[in-house]
Amino acid sequence: MLNVSLSTTNSLPISVFEVAARTLSFTLAAKELNITQPAVSQAIKRLELTLGVDLFARSHRKVVLTPAGQQFYEDVSVSLMRIKSSAELLMRSDSSRVTIAASGAFANYWLASRLALFRQIPPDFNLRIQTDNRDLDLEQYDASLVVRRGRGDWPGYDGVQLAREEILPVASPKYIGNHPSPINAQSLIGFNLIHLDDVANNHPNWRNWFKFYGLDYTDTGNGIHYDDYSLVVQGAIAGEGIALGWRHIVRELIEKHVLAPVIDATYHGDYGFWLIWPKDRVLSIATIKLRDWLSKHIAETN
Repeated sequence: MLNVSLSTTNSLPISVFEVAARTLSFTLAAKELNITQPAVSQAIKRLELTLGVDLFARSHRKVVLTPAGQQFYEDVSVSLMRIKSSAELLMRSDSSRVTIAASGAFANYWLASRLALFRQIPPDFNLRIQTDNRDLDLEQYDASLVVRRGRGDWPGYDGVQLAREEILPVASPKYIGNHPSPINAQSLIGFNLIHLDDVANNHPNWRNWFKFYGLDYTDTGNGIHYDDYSLVVQGAIAGEGIALGWRHIVRELIEKHVLAPVIDATYHGDYGFWLIWPKDRVLSIATIKLRDWLSKHIAETN
């Protein structure tokens, strides 16, 4: 069996060969590797003896690659490039930087408070949050972790569910106190409703919510319309009307009495909100710690 050793006495023969083949000069190779020219020559000779072929045709003033040497150089170059890329990837995996991509509302009302708790546990991490309210193609995100709404079945990605899709009507306590209490889902139709205009992402709207309870509803253009869910939540907090509240987003606001459920009626969707990451990407130590902490935190609080 052929045994080409990458361990070294004075230098790595294959590495020496790569530089000598690239520069077509034992002298230039010696300068680049910071060794002597005879050391380059000896390393190449050892490699040729091991392989049983001449890699260079030598003359008084220059060296050129033999056909076997040219083929070997092409193979070695590809292999060394892969090793270099792998090493760089591993070095990046030790970085403390973690980037999470999520919608603005999710980052503001769900993620921020939990990250504050997380940062009290391990050493400081270089955390960066990318916010985008569109469900872009996952490949467009330059992020370690991505929060997406769906069923958890994205090809090439692993994930953990952060929250189920549960939606209930919410409003500020002030708004509720200034208006007659609704009795059931039917009676909500007469109230000032806050709408999310989000056709691109196909999120459930008031029509879907009423249909879930067997009611027909047509948006006549009344009420207030926003194209950003953060603004929908802010509108409800400000007392502008009744909004659809994703439970995982509004839970803490309800606990703090900033918002309140209007009636006990929850829409249960087929989707959930997932923390996902590419299967083929080497995750940094910091990313793994944050992912595992979030998974454990969700298991403990749900």
